[in-house]
Amino acid sequence: MNTPGSTTGRKVPDYTDPGYWHGTIKMSLSKFFVLCELHRQPMHGYRVVQAVARTTNGCCGPMWPPSPTAIRSAARRRAPRPTR
Repeated sequence: MNTPGSTTGRKVPDYTDPGYWHGTIKMSLSKFFVLCELHRQPMHGYRVVQAVARTTNGCCGPMWPPSPTAIRSAARRRAPRPTR
């Protein structure tokens, strides 16, 4: 459904839909675990997915891995490394 008078055309989320909350929680947890792994040591995308799967005992692992977008987004939010 569109917000009345909305000029952006964005849909208003249905906050009563359990699917909305499932997706929001999954996205937030994925970012959290990605940041945890990147904090431990620098690594590339596939290694991040493997590390998250190992850390969460498969809960966020091969079946529902963090998306490449979630990994890139979380990596961008990290503090920049000092230059040499």
